[in-house]
Amino acid sequence: ALAIAALHDVVAYPGVLHRTADAVLVGAATVRADGYHPLPQGRNLYIVSRTGNLGPHADELRAASNTHVVSGDVTDIVRRIDGNVCALEGGSQLNAQMRAAGLVDEVSLTIAPRFVGSVSDRAASGPPAARDPWQLARVCEADSGFLFLRYVRAGLEVPS
Repeated sequence: ALAIAALHDVVAYPGVLHRTADAVLVGAATVRADGYHPLPQGRNLYIVSRTGNLGPHADELRAASNTHVVSGDVTDIVRRIDGNVCALEGGSQLNAQMRAAGLVDEVSLTIAPRFVGSVSDRAASGPPAARDPWQLARVCEADSGFLFLRYVRAGLEVPS
């Protein structure tokens, strides 16, 4: 079975999941906002888009054989993803759809010692989340005071 891990803050997290996942699943708005480029060969980038608007690096992304622009039901999209581990990088609408479909096995959160203002959505938008139990699997602290928390859905085996 494909393990789906939601990663809310890829930049602050040491990047282990992003660099080691077999595939990355991300919404087109996040691709446009963050200026995504193709992934290295051997890893696949799946971009969920209704319009096909991939932003300033669209030509580069479309030219990469390992970039796939997909649309439709998230359950059907996940069935098409090759590999064992897929990093879900958002945005909030895609995260909410994946959570509602029961397709998120693990969540990585970053607590940063910074106060910033923004008009951004939460990690997942939409109706309130089910109160499914999650268990803390790992805590890492960076010298800069950042905390990286890894939660897994209760009842799942905790991989190291």
